[in-house]
Amino acid sequence: MYYDQVRNAYIDAESGEVVLQEEGGIELSDIYYSENDRITETKAERAPVIPMATIARPSNLYSPLSKKRGIAPSPEENHANLEQELYDLHASGVDTVDATAVNVHHGMWDDWSMARALQALEFEIPNEMFEEDDEDADFRAKEVYASKSCKRQMLTLSTFIVVVQIALLVAMIQVDGYDKGNSVIGPPVYSMVRFGAKEAGLIVYKNEWWRLLSSIMLHGGILHIIPNGAIQLRVGGYLNMIYGTPKWLFIYLISGIFGEMMSCIFLPGTVGVGSSGAVLGMLASWVVWIIFRWKKIPHACKSQRNCQLFIVVASVVVTLATSFQPNVDWAAHIGGAIQGVLWGIVLLSSELDHERNQLWLRIAAGSVACALIGYSLYYIAVPLHPTKENFDYFDQNDDWGR
Repeated sequence: MYYDQVRNAYIDAESGEVVLQEEGGIELSDIYYSENDRITETKAERAPVIPMATIARPSNLYSPLSKKRGIAPSPEENHANLEQELYDLHASGVDTVDATAVNVHHGMWDDWSMARALQALEFEIPNEMFEEDDEDADFRAKEVYASKSCKRQMLTLSTFIVVVQIALLVAMIQVDGYDKGNSVIGPPVYSMVRFGAKEAGLIVYKNEWWRLLSSIMLHGGILHIIPNGAIQLRVGGYLNMIYGTPKWLFIYLISGIFGEMMSCIFLPGTVGVGSSGAVLGMLASWVVWIIFRWKKIPHACKSQRNCQLFIVVASVVVTLATSFQPNVDWAAHIGGAIQGVLWGIVLLSSELDHERNQLWLRIAAGSVACALIGYSLYYIAVPLHPTKENFDYFDQNDDWGR
C-alpha cells in the first residue's frame, strides 16, 4: 500500500481538528482506499472497503516527532496514534508537520493498520461505498445460509408436514389395506374419502368444507407421496428458510386449497388427494422470488441464478404440461400454480427496492388472488351441482359412522 500523498498538516487552534495545508496537499475527503491497495485522490477510483476499527503504526515508520528530534523512533512512538502525534507537536509549539514520512510500501501494513491510520486522520468513507458489501451480506443471510445446511432444512415446518402426510398414508393402509387396483400402491378410494379427501358432493351437500384443507395432507399411495415428499423436504425446507415460516406456510396452504377448489369446479365427479397443488404453488412463488432478487445476487453467482431460474421455470412448465394424464388432477396443479405466483408477488415484494412498486404490486396481485378465491367459493356453493351417485358407496364402506 502507498500513502504518500499527504504533505503538510497542522492543528486548527480554534476547532482543534487536524487539517491539511491547502498548498501542496490534498483534501482528506478526496482520498479513498481503492481495490489496487493504493490511496488515491480521485473519487472515481474509490472502491468499496470494509471499515476497520483499530490498528498500530508499523515498526519501520519514523514518526514526525521522532524525525524532528533526529532520533530513531521508540516502540511506543511506532505504535502511537497519528492524530495524537499531531496534537503533541501542536502542544510543543510546532504548528506545521512535514508528513512526507508517511510513506508505507506495499506489504508493510495489513488491512487493520491501514484502517487505523485512516481513522486517525479522520477520513470520512461514504455510505454508498458499502452498498455492495451490504447486498452480499443480505445474500449470505438468506440464500447461502438456507442452502448450506441440510440439517436446518430438515428442522423446518415443511419437514413436519411431510412427516404428517406419511403418517396419514400409513394409517389409511393400516386401517383399510391396499387396493389392488390402485396404480400408485395405496389404499382404496373410500378410505381416502373418510380420511378427508376432496369430494365435491360432500363439500356442497353436507357442508364439509374442511375437505379443501384435509385433502392436501393425504396421498393416493406410496408412488404418489415419494415425489411430493422429496420436493417438500429439499425445496420446501429451503424456501421455508428464505421466506420465513409464516409466508411459506400461507403460500403453501392457499395454493393447495385453491387447487382443490379448482378441482371441485372442473373435476367435480372425482375424488382428489395430494399436495401437488401446494407444491406447484411453492415452486411458482420461487420464480417470483428469483425475479424480485435479481439485482441482489452477487456478480459471481449470477450464472447460478440464471441456471436456477431456468430449472425452476422448466420444472413448473413440465409438471403442468404432464398434468393431463389419467388419474392426475390437472385443475389442482394449475390452480395451485396461479395462487403461488399471485401470493408470491404479494408477500415477497418486500425484496424490491422501491416501496411504491411494492405497494402497487401487492394491491394488484392481492386483488386478483382474492377475486379468484371469492368467485370460486361462490361457484362451488351456488351454481355447482355435483353428483350424489357416490354417496351410497361411501356410506356402505364408512364403518366409522356406525
